[in-house]
Amino acid sequence: MLIGVRADGHKELIAVSDGYRESTESWSELLRDLKRRGMRAPVLAVGDGALGFWGALREVFPDSREQRCWVQRNRKESTYRIVAAEFVGSPVSNSAAVW
Repeated sequence: MLIGVRADGHKELIAVSDGYRESTESWSELLRDLKRRGMRAPVLAVGDGALGFWGALREVFPDSREQRCWVQRNRKESTYRIVAAEFVGSPVSNSAAVW
């Protein structure tokens, strides 16, 4: 699912498509279709850690800036800290090790 945000802050649904396990090929196909239909390169793309999306974005819209979604990042980091504390026996003190 792709959601766009206009300069005035209004959100718009851009596309909904099924894909194969968030693969680069699935995302590339969707982004190439949007480009063929006239969508310009996004100024900034924000998403989770799905590597397929980022690979496809770099291929189809190489000038777009990328930003990892902070909500997704923090959830993953929190989960990592909990798992690390349970299995290692001490809290993770440096989040840079995760990223």
